[in-house]
Amino acid sequence: MSTSSTRIKRTSVPTPRNLEEADAAVGSIGNHQSLIDRLEANAEARIKEIREELRRTTEGVRKDRNAFMTGLFAFAEANKAILTEDGRKTVTLTNGTISWRWTPPAVSIEDDKEFLKLLHRRGLDHYIRTKEEVDREALLSERPRITGLSFTQKEEFVVKPAGATEVAKTRTISLD
Repeated sequence: MSTSSTRIKRTSVPTPRNLEEADAAVGSIGNHQSLIDRLEANAEARIKEIREELRRTTEGVRKDRNAFMTGLFAFAEANKAILTEDGRKTVTLTNGTISWRWTPPAVSIEDDKEFLKLLHRRGLDHYIRTKEEVDREALLSERPRITGLSFTQKEEFVVKPAGATEVAKTRTISLD
């Protein structure tokens, strides 16, 4: 007969023993979250500054590149018949290629709501898509027993330290 034991990994976490220690834990969470929020805000500000500096630094280069592109386009359009003879769409050069290509057709509508009304008025309902989707509200209220369907609910443990961002820990519970 062999005996096996399950080893439980213990983690060392500061667990309050009373309400005063729980209050101190909330304060510590608030201090830590405030530090995280401040560091994230500083990082976002630095990223914004870097992007702005990059925009300023590359402004001249972008203008030059755009000027080259405009000039090359003018040349290519003026010589398109010669450059695309034999049905070619791409011209291979020493430093790269130039080519012409069509994008896929697309529909542009100025105001979707008004256009839908227009289609309805003209009886052009076949141009209107009806989206089919599961009615989750009806399933939740009726709670039928169907294979592949389960009902869950999340319980959040929320700590809202005074003057800091809320911190939540979530666990999902099956309601079946």
